Amino acid sequence: MGAIGLVVAIGSVANVYAMLRGVELSRGTAWLYYLTLSYVVAWWIEADRKSRGIPAPFEYGAFAFFVWPLLAPYYLIQSRGWRGLAVAAGLLVFCSLPDIAALLLDRFLFG
Repeated sequence: MGAIGLVVAIGSVANVYAMLRGVELSRGTAWLYYLTLSYVVAWWIEADRKSRGIPAPFEYGAFAFFVWPLLAPYYLIQSRGWRGLAVAAGLLVFCSLPDIAALLLDRFLFG
């Protein structure tokens, strides 16, 4: 989970820095953030799945990479029951922090 936090922190700093400079992040930078985040989340899901001994197809990690916003909540509910729903909601909100930080900065500082 620490790698996800690091990627989200870097994304948040980049978004806030760009907002303070009055520019938008380039499309390439936004894609790099999303791909890196997708990789790290898929990596975490795969490591968690293996540590819990949950069987899955060989391509499960690749599937998690491409559709993690849909698969992560499903996986977390499957592996943790209803507690997983709270973890999934927290993960989705946490991964949205760069956008939330930029939105709040835009509203309250430049609003």
